[in-house]
Amino acid sequence: MSIFSPADTKDRNFRWLTYGLAALALVICYAVASFLFGRLIGFVVCVPILGAFVARLIVNHGSAGYRGFRWLALHEFNGNYHAFNDLQVRVEWDVDQCRVMAGDVFNVMHERPDAQARRRLCVAYGEHGFFQDERGEWWFGEAAVLQWLSLRGQRFDERAQRFHRWFERDVFPPMRKKAELKARGLAAE
Repeated sequence: MSIFSPADTKDRNFRWLTYGLAALALVICYAVASFLFGRLIGFVVCVPILGAFVARLIVNHGSAGYRGFRWLALHEFNGNYHAFNDLQVRVEWDVDQCRVMAGDVFNVMHERPDAQARRRLCVAYGEHGFFQDERGEWWFGEAAVLQWLSLRGQRFDERAQRFHRWFERDVFPPMRKKAELKARGLAAE
């Protein structure tokens, strides 16, 4: 059983209690040996015991530690990580369309929109094109981000053109396909 496994909490708690008692026994063994024979002999007696204890812990739970740290690093993305030129772009499937985090789009385009620019985007693209969620974060709808990038690309902005193509070819089609398969009940577990 791995360290990070949520199954059988009684067994996991028993295992941690065992490790705690073994560590306490090692400390007592060191204290007794160092009192009777001196610190050096106490150290020499306890190091092999400590080595065996650590080796057993590594052998039994080493891979669980690797999996656990990997899970901690990647659990937020859960297979939906998108990056354009090494900059994260958060894309989620909303009810019937993809939505893109506006802050990530502005970050890629090297823009810092103020409140007035956000109001203009809300008016231009409507409530489903550029909107704020319940956490207060701004999102672009799928059509709105493509239209906004297309307008930017018409001004010969090469980054906007590449970003538009990236969304159009690499991001939105797989997201639509996944949603379609999920709707039909064929999504892979």
